[in-house]
Amino acid sequence: MKKRKANDHQATVGKALKIPPQLRLLIVADSTFRLYGQKEDGSSNKKHSSPAHFVKNKYGNYQITESIQPGASLRDMLVKWLPKEREVVESFDVTLVVTMLNGIPGTTEIDDFLFSETSALGAQILELCRRLKEHKRAVVCLAGRAVRWGLPPKWDNMARKAILLCRSQGVACIDGDQYFRKMTHVGGGWHAGKTTANYQVYLRLIKHARNVAYAIWPQGTFASQQAVPHTPARPAHVPRTCLLYTPPSPRDRTSSRMPSSA
Repeated sequence: MKKRKANDHQATVGKALKIPPQLRLLIVADSTFRLYGQKEDGSSNKKHSSPAHFVKNKYGNYQITESIQPGASLRDMLVKWLPKEREVVESFDVTLVVTMLNGIPGTTEIDDFLFSETSALGAQILELCRRLKEHKRAVVCLAGRAVRWGLPPKWDNMARKAILLCRSQGVACIDGDQYFRKMTHVGGGWHAGKTTANYQVYLRLIKHARNVAYAIWPQGTFASQQAVPHTPARPAHVPRTCLLYTPPSPRDRTSSRMPSSA
């Protein structure tokens, strides 16, 4: 009974926020957002699926575009899967990025990259935040605990820093562990099993992200790179672009809100 109340809570919040019934949702994720079948030996097989169809069953009018790539690193998402074209970016009401931070750049040793200045992880998270500010409403779901992925305990410190870094840039970031820990995993490994209960967990995550997005940006907001004119106070070596928030497209018929971090 408690679980049902929790599910209804997100639906109630969504109604209070007056979220449109024909939501256009973009999901960019790694295998964290896929559910896997199980072999006879208990390991995961190659038959996996995303929860998008499960969401469509619940919200038939949602238009869902997804790019869910097993093994994708954050750099892969930035270079290959997160759209750059302005018209495409503006077509989505909510963008959700889900990643467990595969392929940490800079080194292959976790004890090194956690505190190493040679790691490019921080720079890539900042680039992700910059790119997501160009979306109308963007939410990130990150990481998960070390025990979930079979990694050294120091992973948790890195994961928390990554979450705080996103939030410090004005990008809404959900700690993914609150959802991942509720799921059953195939063979005790990284991949979540293809079960109805796990689909329900993903549905709650999507509703949570949707509600967060509309609570923070009811009318949506955009940022675009604008040239900064040369002045004596700005040395020549300083980049000449900045992020400037602009109103949403005319279809929203209202002005945007500028996040307090802008």
